[in-house]
Amino acid sequence: EYMGDTSLHFQMKILFALACIVVAVAASTPAPTPARPVIPGTWEANITVGYHHHDEHHIGEGSVAFDEQSNQGIQFYRFDNESAHYDVYELQRYDLGKTFTIDSWNKSNCIVEDVTGNLPEWFGWLSQATYAGQRWVRHQWLVDFWTFSTTDVSLGLGVPKSDANRPALFEINQTMADGSIQQTVIIFDKYATVTPNPEWFTVPTECDA
Repeated sequence: EYMGDTSLHFQMKILFALACIVVAVAASTPAPTPARPVIPGTWEANITVGYHHHDEHHIGEGSVAFDEQSNQGIQFYRFDNESAHYDVYELQRYDLGKTFTIDSWNKSNCIVEDVTGNLPEWFGWLSQATYAGQRWVRHQWLVDFWTFSTTDVSLGLGVPKSDANRPALFEINQTMADGSIQQTVIIFDKYATVTPNPEWFTVPTECDA
């Protein structure tokens, strides 16, 4: 196991979404704009992830961990259906200037890429986000929803009213070259602002060459 015997696993290099996980704008009277979320750069989470593009739909689970101080991150995602299985692991070692990716198509093959700068933040865009009202997540959580858009990507983050600095829903909509929308949704089943176990950032033996 790349991250040890723990449920903190799973990754997909592109962030994803599945419209059926979320939906429904809350039917309520307009409320004052809440405080803007502030998500730290060091955290770990267990997630449910969905992907939708054209007629392709996938739902899976995973885990993500980032340590801003050490400039390291790790993501692992796993997708299963009745006929197929796919998982992908990515270790982000910006302290070494490298990323390491292994997927289930060939687990003996490690893809090593050079990177520069600092570990990208998932939520660095929040300082420019706009409040977009409230949404229900899984018909259980009423969240405040914040959005930010560029030319071809729209991002959204939902946070519970009881804890504005805890991500509950992360939504990514990307406009593709053919004009279609590739949508990804991440639900944060568990989330903690703790320093991840340093052993999770050990480079796998498949990548040692």
